[in-house]
Amino acid sequence: MPYVNIKLTKEGVSSSQKAELIQGVTDLLQKVLGKNPNTTFGYCRRG
Repeated sequence: MPYVNIKLTKEGVSSSQKAELIQGVTDLLQKVLGKNPNTTFGYCRRG
């Protein structure tokens, strides 16, 4: 199960932008490494 932790700056990032980041990373893991998107866990937080 891939686990992705994205740390962002304190600048304004909307919930929809965070969701788009997670979806993009999930898609990339599937495309490049053949990982199952249903078992990928993504987390975004501000630093």
